[in-house]
Amino acid sequence: MGAPSEPADAEPGATFTLIVHGTFARDEAWWRPGRADAETSAAIGPTFADRLERKLAEAGAPGAVWSFVTEHGMRPEDFSWSGLNWDRDRRAAARALTERLSELASRAGCTPERPLAVNFVAHSHGGNVVLELLRSLPASVRARRVILLGTPLIVYRRSLRLVRAVLALFVVASMTFAIAIWTFAILDASCGVFGGATVTDDVELLLTAGVVVFLVSSWVFVAFAGVIDWLWSGIMAPIDRLRGRAHHPYGPPPEQIRRALGGRQALLVTSHHDEADLFLRLGSKPRKLFNELIRRRWPRIIQALELVLLRPFIDWLAFHLLEALLEHYALGFSWTRCWLADFQLEDIDRRGADPRAWFRRFDATALLRGSTLRTPSLVAPLFEEPAAPLQPVQRAAPERGALDRQSALLIANVREVGRTLSAQIKLLHSRYYENEVLIDLLVADLTREQVDWEAWADEARAIQRSGSGAPVLHVRSDM
Repeated sequence: MGAPSEPADAEPGATFTLIVHGTFARDEAWWRPGRADAETSAAIGPTFADRLERKLAEAGAPGAVWSFVTEHGMRPEDFSWSGLNWDRDRRAAARALTERLSELASRAGCTPERPLAVNFVAHSHGGNVVLELLRSLPASVRARRVILLGTPLIVYRRSLRLVRAVLALFVVASMTFAIAIWTFAILDASCGVFGGATVTDDVELLLTAGVVVFLVSSWVFVAFAGVIDWLWSGIMAPIDRLRGRAHHPYGPPPEQIRRALGGRQALLVTSHHDEADLFLRLGSKPRKLFNELIRRRWPRIIQALELVLLRPFIDWLAFHLLEALLEHYALGFSWTRCWLADFQLEDIDRRGADPRAWFRRFDATALLRGSTLRTPSLVAPLFEEPAAPLQPVQRAAPERGALDRQSALLIANVREVGRTLSAQIKLLHSRYYENEVLIDLLVADLTREQVDWEAWADEARAIQRSGSGAPVLHVRSDM
């Protein structure tokens, strides 16, 4: 295990800004220099990387983005990663980027005495990649700034969900067996379904009482699981501290992050309307949503019965298993880790306002608000006369064992609709790197020792009051 590089007293040998893309963005153009591809540059205009480099140059930091990489014989693609939504890919990306940065520092002639100072600008889970690589930066590389755009910050607590899963299986199996015997008794007593087999009234009463007692005593299972969790947390807490991963699956401890940044906080830019963040937060709180939207609407007698008979199964067994399922597929953690820990998104509204926290949160909701439709719109073409009638697509006959014609046509059409919608819909999660005012904010944080955050908050509020959702003000030069 490495440690984050400490801020050097000497001047850095070189400084550059590294853009780290997020999930599913490996093949996108926004994080690359558009001028390297004339066709792309003509089609989409300057990319985020181009605009950021131009504004950094205007602020006195020329050649600060990909030009530094290309000058030393490397390519932007050397610093990309798979972009897959799995924890193992993010960790592998952190290791690979660490090696690439070490190689770049070597090519640039940087040493531990004059290290390569890197400004990290990361989007989405690319931010977690950056946090993870801070654990093992070589001495010839140090982090100068860290800016996270829409990064889902994840925390965890130790919870032995494996025990809850075993208890849930035991409960389901026992209940299934009891209900089967009970059903057998009722059918036999009423119609002799089972060839005259007899089940006495005492047995029926005993089975019924057993089911009720089993449901009521299920609180014992909850208490048992709670004790196991407590013991598991006590065992793992010192181990997690020794590994430097207490409560955070990515990156070094918070105090080490601030120390690596010279006492400065990282900048976290988020939006309350960020679809990706919103879906992840909804998925991490199914129990709370069920309580607020469904349980509270029940009559009191139903709530009382559910509390005594079903609450242990619903809250402490079923929802824990559902949360593990969501953490595996939404957050990308392995089944093993989901059975041994409870992963959640950090409360950034509370932590981001704490001056002792390792990050400062800037709410960009007002800056990113606006239409989610790209141009041309979806509606206008419906009222226009097409230039030429659409021609049917000629498809070859399917091979033996392939999909039948209708299924193949259906799948092809669904894919085409998906491509059309993806070209028309502009998700707010992607607008962090499209907003000019936000880029000005990034440049200010990258180039200035002190930033007037209140002035930037006033700018965001002014844009919100304008009602247009577009940046209509020019940021004051004294920000």
